[in-house]
Amino acid sequence: MQIAKISVGAAIMLAALVCNSQGAARLTTIYQSASGPDALVPTSVLSDGNGGFYGTMTSGAQMGEVFHLTPPAETGGVWTETAIYTFTGGAGGTIPNPGLTMDGQGNLYGSAMGGTPTAVCSTGCGVVFQLTPPSSESGGGWTENVLYAFTGAADGGGAYGALAIDKNGALYGAAPGGGAPCSGQGCGVVFRLTPPGAGGAWSYRVLYSFQGGTDATNPMNGVILGKDGALYGATERGGPAGEGAVFQLRPPKSEGGAWSEELLYGFAYADPANGYYPSTNLVSGPNGTLYGGTSDGGDLSCAPYAGLGCGVVYSLTPPTAAGGAWTYAVIEAFDGSQGYVPLLLVALNGGELLGLTESGPKGNGSIFALKPPTAGGGFWSQTTVWNFTVDTPDSLIESGGKLYGTTRAYYQRQPSMGRVFQAVF
Repeated sequence: MQIAKISVGAAIMLAALVCNSQGAARLTTIYQSASGPDALVPTSVLSDGNGGFYGTMTSGAQMGEVFHLTPPAETGGVWTETAIYTFTGGAGGTIPNPGLTMDGQGNLYGSAMGGTPTAVCSTGCGVVFQLTPPSSESGGGWTENVLYAFTGAADGGGAYGALAIDKNGALYGAAPGGGAPCSGQGCGVVFRLTPPGAGGAWSYRVLYSFQGGTDATNPMNGVILGKDGALYGATERGGPAGEGAVFQLRPPKSEGGAWSEELLYGFAYADPANGYYPSTNLVSGPNGTLYGGTSDGGDLSCAPYAGLGCGVVYSLTPPTAAGGAWTYAVIEAFDGSQGYVPLLLVALNGGELLGLTESGPKGNGSIFALKPPTAGGGFWSQTTVWNFTVDTPDSLIESGGKLYGTTRAYYQRQPSMGRVFQAVF
């Protein structure tokens, strides 16, 4: 899944958007995959910094690939899709997970399913990979380097979610499996991969292993790196009541020490109005406020899921004094008349949020916008930007004042076609 902070121009674009009660947008397809049960379907995109995009593709019958989309030379022309790396199975992984990260040298990082078989995983427990571009423009292909292959034991298994990267090039991520014993497959871990010196190997370290019980369990949407150097994430399960939690991992005072975990909030079915079962990535807003979404709870009268709720978007505001408690608030409870069950959030520089939902009034999900109140204590305003009618959205980013994302259509419950779209307001 992709997280992006967007430009002031995009924030102005959003301000104009929320004035339109219909949330009208113009969506165009810039790339469409072949159709059929074996089609490679795009699952995420990442700006390349030059007007084009990198992305991931998966297929039920093929191994998957990383691709590049090059914009047309003239407005209205055709975008060009190029496969820059195709996974072939074995030690290099099979199917790339949605979400790529790029460093300052143009290298791409991500995770993939499969890898070398282990005692826990007969087809591999997943890998973290690096893709290095050709050394010159004269030709040559991208090169995959497997930075780490999970065993599914104490080191974790099945990394998922986009990787975070710090100023020194170290990568941070979360694996929902492995670690301490939990539900037969492990409770999951948060890890770091540190780049080597010249010619050396990347160094892998488990920063925290979730313990089960009242601890958070099985992180599914990666982690984000705060300005304070701490890592933040949310888990769908675990926590004091078992319906998920938001956690913080603080770095040690000296290198090599233990990272310390704190649960910032625990979700509970017994408190449905505040939502439960976190379903989105976390994003960071002004002053370190965290935002996320849940799949359940909120407005229990919502038509699609009466009695269960259609999910919420929430905020967690850091304490004003050291040692204080974070403040939790619901900023949007979906009522079923717009999109519901949030999947993904994007934070804007001005404090606004954009997001995707799994379902919508036209059946296949939506893009929504949330604008914060103009005065303290006021209410956030929600606008439906776009309702999908045929395909289902998977990812969303901003680039150059426009929105880009991926969708997939299904046939007999299998992805049969996908596209990359551009949205202009």
